[in-house]
Amino acid sequence: MKIKAIIAQLAAATFVLAATAAHAATDAGVPALRITAPNGESSVLIGSAHVPIKGLLQPDASVFEGARRYVIEHLGVPQSGDQGSGKELGPWARSLTREELATYLQRALCAGVAPEEAFANLLRPSSQKANQLAYTPCGWMAVLNRDSVLSNEKPAGIPLGFLEDDAVVEATRQSVPSQLTDLSFRWALAHDPAEVLTGIGNALNQGDYEALRGMVDASIGNPQNAQAFDRIMVDGRNAAWMPRLRRFLDEGHAVIVVGAMHLPGENGLIQKLSNDGYRVERIALPSRAE
Repeated sequence: MKIKAIIAQLAAATFVLAATAAHAATDAGVPALRITAPNGESSVLIGSAHVPIKGLLQPDASVFEGARRYVIEHLGVPQSGDQGSGKELGPWARSLTREELATYLQRALCAGVAPEEAFANLLRPSSQKANQLAYTPCGWMAVLNRDSVLSNEKPAGIPLGFLEDDAVVEATRQSVPSQLTDLSFRWALAHDPAEVLTGIGNALNQGDYEALRGMVDASIGNPQNAQAFDRIMVDGRNAAWMPRLRRFLDEGHAVIVVGAMHLPGENGLIQKLSNDGYRVERIALPSRAE
């Protein structure tokens, strides 16, 4: 075997060991996936919920040891078409009752967001920003979501990669029928966010992505609605991500974070990668000390 090939294999093994070995010293690790490309390069894929969850195990900064790239879904910079008219509620928010509006504004306050800014989110063509506030329990303001924790821990020298462009994902959000986003937003307002998020956090801590997807699907109203929503916001985006995702995985040594909804199922990333010849293994990352 050539020396360069041996060095490459040792480097890959070092990256994987750095991401897995330290969890033995803790009571519980953070469930994740090790993806090995057909060329032998390895990367780590981590599921997230994109919202703060108290009690969610967070990966330790050691996950970045040996990493060459940090890959996220998209940057999240608002596009010009994501600002709303400034006058009319988005179609998904027009059926809100006074009681639902009051609940939403109260949860925004719990997130540290002023009423004026919270109300401006209702003018946007998509519900994404308002939904994040609707899932905010009071008393959780200091809790960071997994994406923020990892972004804060990422060394400055590791470049960012993206699976989709901001304009594309915003257009995708806006293509979801307004009655589906209306139902899911009002469902969030009608339920205790701490209880909902604790269940999602427990599923993430156990690496049970199927259970997590079931919980999220339940918020859409019925199986038919959930199927329509998932087809646009999950399955369609998974298919669109694959060319970039394969490129990052073939390059190797990447830490990749996506919403855990994108992982399970016949159209999930786990199955898609397996179908394309990538080896997918469940691992436990070292958890961050609180």
